[in-house]
Amino acid sequence: MSTPVFMKVRDWLVAAGLADGYRVQNLEWAQQASDVDTTKYMVFQPDGGTPRIRCLGADDYVLVILVSAKRDAQDAIVRAQEILDYVTDNANDANLNYIANTGGLPTPIPTEEGRTVIRLRFQTIS
Repeated sequence: MSTPVFMKVRDWLVAAGLADGYRVQNLEWAQQASDVDTTKYMVFQPDGGTPRIRCLGADDYVLVILVSAKRDAQDAIVRAQEILDYVTDNANDANLNYIANTGGLPTPIPTEEGRTVIRLRFQTIS
């Protein structure tokens, strides 16, 4: 069984150190009872793609969602830009083939509890 593309993107960014300081999660943000206000999250989700036709390539879309610590939006914004820069500088990768950001740095979304959510979208070509 092959590894889903969103998990390959996760592993690629973790190996680059871009998830350091963040609790990495798959599919959905789940705050643990033991987490504190300073816990930051990075969530990886599949976001659709194009059809796979035998030996032809296909596009996969991946969301990388950063959730800031409470009242610390700046750190999440800085990390989001670091991820965007890393993807730009390392678009060709042996595991992912090619990866590109599809929407730039989006408008941060505030939560009721004082966190900031930033949803980065990427396209990979396999």
